Amino acid sequence: MRNQWKSERDFVAQYVLPKMKEAAGVLGVSNLIDFHIEARVDGGTADLYAEEPGKRLLVLEAKFKEKSGKAEYDVEPRDPGVIKQAVGYAVNGGFPFYMTCNTKRLILFQLQPGKKPLESEIASFEFEEDTSWAEEVLKTALGQVPVRLKPLDDTLVDTLHEAFSDLYPEFLSSLQERLKDRAFKKKYEEWLEDQGLRPDEETNRLIVEQSTYLQLNKLLFYQVIRTIYPDRLDELKVEADEDVSEALSRFYEQAKKIDYAPVYESDVISEIPLTARAKERFRTLIDTLKEFDFSSMRSDFLGRVYEKLIPPDERKKLGQFYTPPEIVNLIVALTIRNRDQTILDPGCGSGSFLVAAYHRLRELKGFGKVSGPLYEGEHKKILSQIYGVDINQFPAHLSVINLVVQNPAVKVDRMNVVVKDFFDIKAGQETLSGFEGITTEGERTAVKMPGSFNAIIANPPYIRQEVLGAKEKKKIIKLVEKEFPRLYIGNPPPKSGKDRDAVVLDKQSDIYVYFFLHGLALLRDGGTLGFITSNKWLEVGYGGPFQEFLLKNVKVKYIIEFDRAIFPDAEVNTAISILEKEKSEQARNENNVRFVRLKQRMSIEETLKSLTMAEESYEDEKIRVNVVRQGSLGPGKWNVYLRAPPVYHKIVSHPKMKPLGEIAKVFFGIKTGYNDYFILDEEKAREWGIEKEFLVPCVSSPKKVKGLIIRPEDVKEYFFMVGEDQEVPKDSNAYKYIKYGEKLEVEVTRGSERGKRRLPELETVKNRKRWYSLPKFETPLILFPKLTDKRIHVFLNLAKGQASDLFYYVAPKASQYTGILEFLNSSVGAFLTELYGRSYGGGVLDVKVYELKQIPVMNPILLSTEERKTLTKSFNHLEESIRERLRLEEEYERVKSRSKANRGVLEYELEQKLEEAGRRELEAQKELDEAVYDILGLSKVERKQVEDGLKELQEMRRQRSMA
Repeated sequence: MRNQWKSERDFVAQYVLPKMKEAAGVLGVSNLIDFHIEARVDGGTADLYAEEPGKRLLVLEAKFKEKSGKAEYDVEPRDPGVIKQAVGYAVNGGFPFYMTCNTKRLILFQLQPGKKPLESEIASFEFEEDTSWAEEVLKTALGQVPVRLKPLDDTLVDTLHEAFSDLYPEFLSSLQERLKDRAFKKKYEEWLEDQGLRPDEETNRLIVEQSTYLQLNKLLFYQVIRTIYPDRLDELKVEADEDVSEALSRFYEQAKKIDYAPVYESDVISEIPLTARAKERFRTLIDTLKEFDFSSMRSDFLGRVYEKLIPPDERKKLGQFYTPPEIVNLIVALTIRNRDQTILDPGCGSGSFLVAAYHRLRELKGFGKVSGPLYEGEHKKILSQIYGVDINQFPAHLSVINLVVQNPAVKVDRMNVVVKDFFDIKAGQETLSGFEGITTEGERTAVKMPGSFNAIIANPPYIRQEVLGAKEKKKIIKLVEKEFPRLYIGNPPPKSGKDRDAVVLDKQSDIYVYFFLHGLALLRDGGTLGFITSNKWLEVGYGGPFQEFLLKNVKVKYIIEFDRAIFPDAEVNTAISILEKEKSEQARNENNVRFVRLKQRMSIEETLKSLTMAEESYEDEKIRVNVVRQGSLGPGKWNVYLRAPPVYHKIVSHPKMKPLGEIAKVFFGIKTGYNDYFILDEEKAREWGIEKEFLVPCVSSPKKVKGLIIRPEDVKEYFFMVGEDQEVPKDSNAYKYIKYGEKLEVEVTRGSERGKRRLPELETVKNRKRWYSLPKFETPLILFPKLTDKRIHVFLNLAKGQASDLFYYVAPKASQYTGILEFLNSSVGAFLTELYGRSYGGGVLDVKVYELKQIPVMNPILLSTEERKTLTKSFNHLEESIRERLRLEEEYERVKSRSKANRGVLEYELEQKLEEAGRRELEAQKELDEAVYDILGLSKVERKQVEDGLKELQEMRRQRSMA
């Protein structure tokens, strides 16, 4: 925007003034406010001011450029000289509010006698982003909104954010120019490779973002430590004729001599020169930073600044996943239990866990209630107990700074933060720090890792196994198999007696599983590991073997999930795992595992009390705790214990309940390979005249079922079904249809071989004995939908039709089947289905075949005659009500007017009938539910737990789809 305007007066007259007048019109005060530009204000000329009759409102000072000798540079709205000018107008002219601006941004202040201007800032606006800035300014000046002064740390963070947005494009263009040098490009690409990064445009943008933040970190930290060593560090000032790059180098060399080498080490990025505009911007930033009194700021203030400097969404882009402080503090409190423990974060990022560990050790050492930084000896002692590892230098650098600012007065020449792949870390080895590592004495800095750790805490990186390179995966597998001789990755152990109890982990395991394994290898016996990771291992395929490994090596102390409403910024589908390394099988078996679901936000003290005091399962409005003896746990869907209310245990342990797979055969419906050919509607079947012996009634989709009972008249489609050995006469229409299929071209849109292919050549059919043959299964009595986006409905197949692979076939093993179908359609059945299933795309409930087999259902042969009669009667009532409601919905869609204004009498009548049908369906559902509750002997409270649990699980499924 700057280049559009010849002068400040031009900008104010053609942009600022029209915007202010427009805002006055929007607010309905155009007739009350007068605006003046280039107006005299008690000895000076203000660029703009506003007043209403008898009252002055606000005044503006606009400034683009400043001259100092022969040099000319850009000016920022927080420039001390600009603010001083605006304050003078406000004081002398009687304005309660004043503003400063350039062509990019505007700052609004309140005149506060006795306070520094930066402590009186109300808001800052970017012209191109904050399009309603003028309205917000006038609302404040007119008293339409309360005045809230911005916290000083927010003002500082905004100052740095604004500098970042200005510097980033300059750094990017400078890097692009520098990469034209072949020698530098080679060095740069080798440096990227060391950090596991590819040399491409996206990586360049990432590196530039990181580098820009690092430069701001260095500058800010210099101002902090200068307040401690004013006699050893020059004032942060760049003379008008001095080169900014040379001045910054001079400042940072002085800081390194006071043992702050870990913060100011150089790297390849240091070789990228500052552009002329970047130098100008650093000059203005330096002038602004001098206005902040860092000598009066406590370490917690600086900690907040560094935490806020990189927003959560920006952290994700930079590879640093944000962990809410409450989660960090909970993990730290559950893992660090002794004042002398050594702690490791193997994926330390910007240092959230390391800083929390620092404060936890400080608390355990008895300094929790002592305000201000610790004494030098205690500070250094705590730092010596904390270790961090990160593969990327940028977050490791932030970790160093965040630890140093806990007491910036203490000289620190080395930190236990290493830039390295965690899987290159070996217990007891010395590891180069990853920074250049030169001390004030000229020695290389090294970090010696302890032989083991008391506590390991982290939010490990979440990288899917297929993204890992083959070389990296091979290295990791070799490492963990060496650390755990009875653990095998992918391949089963050789057949020998000693390996009968070996664990074979799936090669599909994501990288966080290997973080668990290597972390446990570095953990000493009795030590505690606390991770927040994806919760996939609690339910999916590779989770079973990993669970088996844990049961054989650790006490599983806590598995904790939390509702999204508690931590909206946290990664979804995550869980906290607290594990204690334990050799004794007896001790492991006797351990109580606490599966915890946090439903409402609680203080850390209240949460810890609820967790540690729970000896039995319980639930209230804030928390659910299921206590399970570890010896009774086996590999399986552990997420059930997190999401199930206490009544779950009573239901599944009831003597009349059995897993569905034990009392019925469960298998997939028919996979045709190409439904458009193999499934025909009535019209297509008639057109081809296909003989009846080659047509089988087909239930193709749950959406086409009009109730809970599928009757012959409901089925309007057929499978073209030829058995493997069934003869097809050449003069038959079925034969003609096969010949048509042989020539049919199909557009393949998935897989490696896309494009048009003949139907018999499709991967889904070509390996059959005859491409057009379909398997003939036993006619299923019960059809269970594989996917559903609403409440689950399970169908009775009286049509004796076959079904597509959108269904599972459920064939009861005994002749008596009453109880299975009714139970699955009850709220208890729906609750258990939600519990054992999983969320598919768009919030759809997806039930895998092995999960369906595990769902507990009523065993028909254990039900009394009276119980079966009650269930059948209730089921029939529900079926009738659903069928009627669906019929009315179809009729309503036919008569519904497109215009609300032209709705007819029939439409109103149908709406009322639909409402009544809905009520009858709810009543019928309640009748069936009560019949099931009575058989299970559930109390009123337990029945409510089921219904609330069902609603909660459905809501969780929808939330995952939104995330």
